[in-house]
Amino acid sequence: MIEYEEADSAYYLGLETDELRKLTVSGDEHACAYYIVRLVENGTLKEDDVKFLEQAVKNLNYDCALIAYKFVYGIKGGLYEDEEMFALCATVLEQYGFKDAHADVKKLFKKNQKLINETDRAVYMRMFTNYLERLLPSGCDGLFINIEKADKKDAPVDPKHAYKLRIYAASEAGGIFNQQDIYTLYFRDKYVDRSLIRLSERLNDYLEKSYARYLIRSYRISIAGKIQHKMGVYGGAIDSGKIQEKLVDGIEIAVTDERLSASDCPSCGGALDGNGVCKACGKKAEIKENKNDKIIIHRAKDIEALYCTQCGGAVDLDKDNKTAYCPFCGTTFIVNGNALSSGVLGIDFNDLRADMPEDATLPDVKFVRAKICKGISTILPDSFDIMLDEYRRIKYPNNPPDFIYTTPDTRVNLCLSFRGELSNDNVYLLGSRTAATLRNIRKDARMGDVQELCVNGKNILYFDFLTTALDGPIYNAMFFFSYNGQQALGSWNCLGKDRWFWAPIFEHAVKTIDF
Repeated sequence: MIEYEEADSAYYLGLETDELRKLTVSGDEHACAYYIVRLVENGTLKEDDVKFLEQAVKNLNYDCALIAYKFVYGIKGGLYEDEEMFALCATVLEQYGFKDAHADVKKLFKKNQKLINETDRAVYMRMFTNYLERLLPSGCDGLFINIEKADKKDAPVDPKHAYKLRIYAASEAGGIFNQQDIYTLYFRDKYVDRSLIRLSERLNDYLEKSYARYLIRSYRISIAGKIQHKMGVYGGAIDSGKIQEKLVDGIEIAVTDERLSASDCPSCGGALDGNGVCKACGKKAEIKENKNDKIIIHRAKDIEALYCTQCGGAVDLDKDNKTAYCPFCGTTFIVNGNALSSGVLGIDFNDLRADMPEDATLPDVKFVRAKICKGISTILPDSFDIMLDEYRRIKYPNNPPDFIYTTPDTRVNLCLSFRGELSNDNVYLLGSRTAATLRNIRKDARMGDVQELCVNGKNILYFDFLTTALDGPIYNAMFFFSYNGQQALGSWNCLGKDRWFWAPIFEHAVKTIDF
């Protein structure tokens, strides 16, 4: 930085006065500082030239504020005595730990309290506006503004009377970015609490009128962490910089030899749906409840039955289980794990839910129960964190969810979105319609059964499905519920080949969710 500054200095010092003026007129505020110094040294500074300096100071340019403070607007001995501009220069320099400027502001405060407060307000509102302008192209979804006590690091000249204005920007994915302490405020009278409240009110007034212009859906203004004002979709991404609180550590996983696919009707032997109702005879079977809050993984005793993707007939496996042949249409397949891969588009799995392969081992994943967005608690991997924006833009380029939690490799995701109104009574209707729409739109999808759940008196609709992707099938589980009268949509997803492990976890997480 020193080398850059020296290069800039050499460049501007090498310019003629007319060239410096041209750059100043065009808006180069650094050139303006050198131009004014040149005129002061030559004794040719005119009021017409001072207007460029004044604008640069109002734009918070440090170099111009320093030149104006020393040579132009001095209260005693300045070329153009201007108490307001002098106070503005001192206020700007105060931000950079300029002790003399801070001392001057303190001296001027008693006689010029209104002037200094207004100047201070103009400066921090200018910096606040500049901050928002920079956020326009950055995907900011919400703001969290906190006014808090400064320390010696933030305000080396006078930490006793200093407070800092700190801003966190939040993305649609829930990640916090662009965290900045944009201004240090000095309260020099005894009415600090009243001044802090007035500051929060000014910020709120400004954002109420203009937050839509900055494409901000939410904002929250706090003093020392205590909320004073809020607007928009409050809660949203602003509260989700991290998983809020881990409630239970080390959720147990149990492996059973009872096959998942063995859930047959005890009356007729037909297949049961997710609610335990036989698809053939319509009778409801007794479903064993998981009373120990364990995650149950089902182990396979033999390879999953495979069916031809061309005609639907059962295929014959060779003795090594490496290839499969359809005796009905003649298609030959390669067996990849428990799936057929033939280059034919479509889902190659026979069953939506799979058993644990005989040669598989449980992944080294630790699970916890934790509070996430809006205080909702669920079971999730201990390694989960907010998805980074660069990954979110790739994986969810259109209409991304409000919250995206993911594993470090981004292969397993939990998404949550909150939209319009939805009552608890209408949850099943909305979820069923969404499942039907998805079934019609995604012809490649293999849909599972729709489950109408009731968790602690609250309705949840749950269904799962497989879809195709460039790198293989994706297993998805979607669920709907009403959160304080608001429509809540959640989804889990993982690679199709890993569904034997994640599918029971997704379902268990939904059935034990708490909100």
